[in-house]
Parts: sequence; structure tokens; C-alpha cells
Amino acid sequence: MDDKMKYMNELEVIVNLFTIDKEDKMKKIRKKARNSIKEIARAVLTKDVLKTPAIQDKIETDASSLVGLYWQIRVNIIMQDAMVDSIAKGNMSPRMIEVFTNLSDKIASLEKQLLATQVQIRKNYIDYKSDIM
Repeated sequence: MDDKMKYMNELEVIVNLFTIDKEDKMKKIRKKARNSIKEIARAVLTKDVLKTPAIQDKIETDASSLVGLYWQIRVNIIMQDAMVDSIAKGNMSPRMIEVFTNLSDKIASLEKQLLATQVQIRKNYIDYKSDIM
């Protein structure tokens, strides 16, 4: 086997470390985001207000804003898991540790941003309730 073929085989192995079923993951993330927003809204608003088209639309809009954060967190965790698997298989280098640390920091930052967004969304529903009254 020549060097080019050997390189191509190694590259193929690297490319196939994992696959992501994005459609399935996004469907689950959308559902999680929608349920999260519904719980926030239920804690603040009455059943009658929850049924209004304006609130239903707001719930969908707020859920959409969370989807991107949930997706970024999920993808970063997948990449972090892949790095751990790679390191466990002997691919140890200072750069791998550096990137792993950066991913850990990024995940923590995204999770803080997610929590802050949820708190702000809750405040918005409280304000909306005050406006209605």
C-alpha cells in the first residue's frame, strides 16, 4: 500500500469517529426547549392567559431562542466526548488538553448563558402578566 492510500485510510477512520443525527437531535432539543418555556409560563400565568394566541406565539418564539443554545451545548459536549475517546485511545498531546479545557470553559459559559436567558424569559412573562392586569 502506498503512502497516499495509507493516509486516505487513516483519514477515513478519523472522519468516521462519530455521526450526529442532526434532525433527530434537533427535534428532541426543540421539544425540550418548548417544554422548558411552557413550564416557565405555567408558573407565572393563569390558564386563561396561557391559551391566548399571543402567549402561544411567544412560547414558540422563546423556545426557538433556546434551541440554539441547547444545540451549541450539545455539540460541544459531543466534541468533548470525542476528545476523551481519542485521548483514551492514545492520542495524547498538550494541544488536546488545551482544546479540552477550552471546550469545558465554552460549555460552562453556554450553560450560564442558557440560565440567564431562562431567567430573563421568566421576567418577561412576569412583566406580561403585570401588563394584562
